[in-house]
Amino acid sequence: MLKKNYVTSLVFMVLFVMVVAILVSLYAGRAIAKEHAPLSHMSMEIAHECTIAHLWFEEIMSGDKTVSLDEIWDHLEKANQLSTDMLEKQKRLSSVMLSLGENLEADINEILEGIAVFKKVAERRWANKDNAGIGSDTDQQFDVVFQELLLDIHNVDTTIQDSMNKQLEIFELIQMALALTVILAGTFVGVLLRRNESKLTENILQLENSHHEIVLLNNELETKVAKRTLELETANKHLKELDRVKSMFIASMSHELRTPLNSIIGFSSMIVNDMAGPVSSQQFDYIQRVNRSGKHLLSLITDVIDISKIEAGKIAVYYKDFSFNEVLDEALESIESNLHEKGLELTTKVPDSINMHSDRKRLLQCILNLLSNAIKYSEKGTIKVEVTSDEKRLKLSVSDTGIGMSKEDMKQLFQAFTRFESRLKIINSGTGLGLYLTKKLAKEVLGGDISATSVVDKGSTFILDIPLVTNSYNSSKEENV
Repeated sequence: MLKKNYVTSLVFMVLFVMVVAILVSLYAGRAIAKEHAPLSHMSMEIAHECTIAHLWFEEIMSGDKTVSLDEIWDHLEKANQLSTDMLEKQKRLSSVMLSLGENLEADINEILEGIAVFKKVAERRWANKDNAGIGSDTDQQFDVVFQELLLDIHNVDTTIQDSMNKQLEIFELIQMALALTVILAGTFVGVLLRRNESKLTENILQLENSHHEIVLLNNELETKVAKRTLELETANKHLKELDRVKSMFIASMSHELRTPLNSIIGFSSMIVNDMAGPVSSQQFDYIQRVNRSGKHLLSLITDVIDISKIEAGKIAVYYKDFSFNEVLDEALESIESNLHEKGLELTTKVPDSINMHSDRKRLLQCILNLLSNAIKYSEKGTIKVEVTSDEKRLKLSVSDTGIGMSKEDMKQLFQAFTRFESRLKIINSGTGLGLYLTKKLAKEVLGGDISATSVVDKGSTFILDIPLVTNSYNSSKEENV
């Protein structure tokens, strides 16, 4: 009887240890998922808000009136509030023995100080905007302060990620200890029970089999969890890096690239138009190439900035009444020289008169992108433009007899920075943003959509489907909100 009580007590003790291990494991997992992970998200939000403030301030300094100073201060205030919330959350975690590192509090305070300094420099630059242009001391100080602020945010995010990785290691060790405990407990209890009563041999064997199955299932689950955790961590790091690079690129591009490009285009145009005196035929050819390349590069930069503004909901739109036929004629006239250069034939099938109420500039931009894309990837043959409309909608299709696309390439169509492998890729320059921007404009400004079909070596057809009357901008985003 005493031996039975000893075995029973031992079994309960082992079960207690297992329950404690499970609770500790769950606690560690909860701490990672519900406590630490939101801090990393906060740091990303702080960087995002500061980057938007920097970008929009540069836009205002460049003369953009679609953004106000109050909106910029609102973004900085939001970043400041997020930093304060992060500081309070870090102090609370430290009080329950879940500290994220000794230096995190100091790093967060540096972010708060950096935001304050960033705002002061911005206010001083605005107050002296006539003497604080590109390249001035104030402009350089403004960029240095912004870079230091991003570095402080990056340091905080790195500290949080390192802490999370350590917590994950503890979580994995607890799981391994739990699995080992299950194995040892099953074996030890089985031996004792076999010595105690021979009648329980069959039941003990069944129990051991059950334990073995539990261990296998637990190991399989651990493997899946570890694999999925690694995949999520890798994807999260990749997304954060892409977002950081994108934000930094857009923030500096508008004033670092557009201003010198405008000078290059302006002066080269003066020489081409014989406003700066005669030049030799070879010099004239070189200047023409410089002018064309400058305009092409400026259009690429403008595309990137347009995409950024659309995603931020800050692109300027102008809805008015106009004739679609005039817009199409203007687009066809713009690409006429490109058609002749490649020896392509153009056919059109358009109703006599179509009136619209929409954004004329963005519609023209979409049509030009589709026509230019068709010419770019056609070596010979015909470009066909067909338009149909009813009382509410208009459909414009642009078909070519070019190189076409495979089914695999079609899956990535309309994605940013996507350029497919083809024999024309080396000849035709670009960033892969044209169709992505066209899709954005069609859906979020014109209130329609764009689709495509294609056959390799036979050609492609792009269809722009938009309403004849568009009254509100960004309706899709408003629905999501």
